[in-house]
Amino acid sequence: MTASLVSMANARVPMTVACRAAGLDIPDSCRDTGTKCYCPWGEFSHSDGGREKAARIWPDHLWCFSCREWYSPVKLCARVWEVSYEQAAVRLLDAVGYKPASYAHLWQRAAAPEEVSYAALSQALRNFCMSLGGSHRLTEPLAAEYLARCLGYLTQVNSEAEAAQWLSLAKTVMERVLTGAANAAQTAE
Repeated sequence: MTASLVSMANARVPMTVACRAAGLDIPDSCRDTGTKCYCPWGEFSHSDGGREKAARIWPDHLWCFSCREWYSPVKLCARVWEVSYEQAAVRLLDAVGYKPASYAHLWQRAAAPEEVSYAALSQALRNFCMSLGGSHRLTEPLAAEYLARCLGYLTQVNSEAEAAQWLSLAKTVMERVLTGAANAAQTAE
């Protein structure tokens, strides 16, 4: 499985680089045991107005003891820059000169078909049937039998194209059953 841009950026971008990219004033050298710094939101969200160094930087994350919040490189920059995690990841990877070997995982995610909602398709068919004559018509034996048959085939639908085809055919069947039943009832009167 290909890693996401966010996980790549969090793994490859040191927290010090992310802090500087986010505009934080941090020391030139940071210890692996943690280095104190000011929280970017201290002025607004800390009880002391951000006068104390309430945050601590480690190589892979930042923790603000006052906010009680953990930040990865991507989360910190996304929040400071007010962009999505993916946009922040791209900017951070660019800042360290890293280009993913392939953006194929992005294409796969964009090209992947959405899951078919059986409940939505079932409701769409029921709504169509009700528009032809009301819910009482669906309880008639012939209409109920054909509706059950149509809904039974719904489990065979696996894509958007198949969903459209199923709905079109199911509407045609139910229209014939319901209008045929209506015609038969009128003729019997």
